[in-house]
Amino acid sequence: MTKSATKEGTKRYAQRFAARAASGHFREAQRMLLSSLGLGTYLGAPDQKTDEAYAAAVVAAAESGINVFDSAINYRFQRSERSIGVALEQLAAKGFSREEIVLSTKGGYLTPDGSMPSDANEYFFREYIQQGIFTARDLAAGSHCMTPKFLKDQLGRSLKNLGVECLDVYYLHNPETQLSEIAKPEFLDRLRAAFEFLESAVETGKIRYYGTATWNGFRKDPR
Repeated sequence: MTKSATKEGTKRYAQRFAARAASGHFREAQRMLLSSLGLGTYLGAPDQKTDEAYAAAVVAAAESGINVFDSAINYRFQRSERSIGVALEQLAAKGFSREEIVLSTKGGYLTPDGSMPSDANEYFFREYIQQGIFTARDLAAGSHCMTPKFLKDQLGRSLKNLGVECLDVYYLHNPETQLSEIAKPEFLDRLRAAFEFLESAVETGKIRYYGTATWNGFRKDPR
């Protein structure tokens, strides 16, 4: 399963449920038909039982009229993305194509790979700082980074985890976390650099749309 969701693919998906779906269940956005309900993959233990339960839930949802699925690379230490990837393979075997499914994920938070390492600081130092992906100064709250190099690395990992060539939506995950430690002018510079990278990812066909996923960013008065 490759490429991305398309107008034709999501329309074909909606037509599968024409006799069962409530009026208005499928809604047009960005030239695609999206189900009014989606499935997120945030909570749960980082173990095989939860992996299998998530994969089964995604398959059941897609077979029941839901074609919008969301994750983040840090959800369950990358395992939630991988569970969706497993589900996509199972759905392909059942006749559902990538073009029918709308996928979104997020990047910004540091995460281990599969499980918590015995020494998290050593893991992140070896995996990222020694590789020149970010410096200690780029981090906020000890867990958040949005440099272009880091986002490029995370996007690549997410695509591999999900087993796809392109994401329909990629979110910068809670960028306001950075404001806990840096001044607003520097925050805006970092945000601009992040968006410039995401725009380049659109140009190279790695993502179709991008934005921010935030708890408070659009609910507080600007200051």
